[in-house]
Amino acid sequence: MVRPSRTLALLGWVALGAGCRPPASSQSVINRPVSVGPSPVAQGVALRAAALADASSRASTRAPITVAEATRTLRRSPARSWTDPRALALLEADCAAVHPLELIDHDEEDGETVSERPLDCMTALVEQSCTFDPCSRGERDPCKVQCGTTCESCQSTCRASCQSARGQCTTDECRSLHTRECAGCLNNCMVERDRCATGHCARQYAECTAQTVAEWRRTCLPSCQRCTRACEGRDAQAPNCLDRCMARARNCTEDQREICRWQGPEYGDR
Repeated sequence: MVRPSRTLALLGWVALGAGCRPPASSQSVINRPVSVGPSPVAQGVALRAAALADASSRASTRAPITVAEATRTLRRSPARSWTDPRALALLEADCAAVHPLELIDHDEEDGETVSERPLDCMTALVEQSCTFDPCSRGERDPCKVQCGTTCESCQSTCRASCQSARGQCTTDECRSLHTRECAGCLNNCMVERDRCATGHCARQYAECTAQTVAEWRRTCLPSCQRCTRACEGRDAQAPNCLDRCMARARNCTEDQREICRWQGPEYGDR
């Protein structure tokens, strides 16, 4: 027979053990996985990516600029480099397109208009001169003309390469890449042209001038001095006195007669 006091003690231990175990509801809360949402940084990155994708989609659906539109823009504001965004837009429309003419000057009295084509190989190669110089014949200067011709050949190669490469593109990014490469190529041609005109042609001009002055002094200078003295003060009565006198100078070439008429006996002293 179990004593009552011992029974009560056993029941107390059982109750105490029951009270120390966590309830069923507490166990389910501890074991349930916690759901964590995206961080603010991740949300910002996702939003920016979506915005960029939307902008790219709108850009790809925008109609490409035409040669006529790019030409109108360049007429209003000419470019000075093929990598200028306005010039790039022209090349984007057509690799073979050229910069339109730019109005340089307009004389309202005689109606004469002077224009040039920026970024053209033959533009700005020649400086106009108000005196005769046998070693610098303006637009007929063979050295500078050759520099411009070489530049034109170089640019033709750039444009042909651009057209060939873009013909294989399937995306706007590919076309834009080859357009920028073409612009850089065209600029390089212009740089080489300038080096040719200011370096090679300048040396050739100096050599030509030295030879021309030496020949002038050896052959025609005495005749120019004689005719200049004979015709001094007689221009009003005989405007062509110097020309008639120099025409009789058998030791002078036609270029040397022109030198005497334009620059006088001082040619080569400056």
